[in-house]
Amino acid sequence: MFLLGFPRSGTTLLDNILASHHKVTTLSELPAVQTMIDTLHGLPGGYPDCLAEINETQIAAAQKAYFDALAEENIPDGVLIVDKLPLNLIYGAALARVFPDAKYILALRHPCDACLS
Repeated sequence: MFLLGFPRSGTTLLDNILASHHKVTTLSELPAVQTMIDTLHGLPGGYPDCLAEINETQIAAAQKAYFDALAEENIPDGVLIVDKLPLNLIYGAALARVFPDAKYILALRHPCDACLS
């Protein structure tokens, strides 16, 4: 699952709420998606052009790069991983292509609320 949004949109509050469940692990601001994007840059056509022609083998390589970047986190088996780096929103198309079954939470906040906070 990916928790996306903009700064000051409430993602930290959502992170805390989700992390209170024993079967959920939240990963705050790790560069795993960037590692995946770097892998996509190496494909023919480069990122983002490669997304239109990416095959199953290349998708598997991008997924492996993502999960290899998480390997140091010692995530227990059987838990839901919530990747919280709000500005990964800009990689929405790549996330949807590489992780087609992933779930997303988009945190939105009214600009007036963000200014006051």
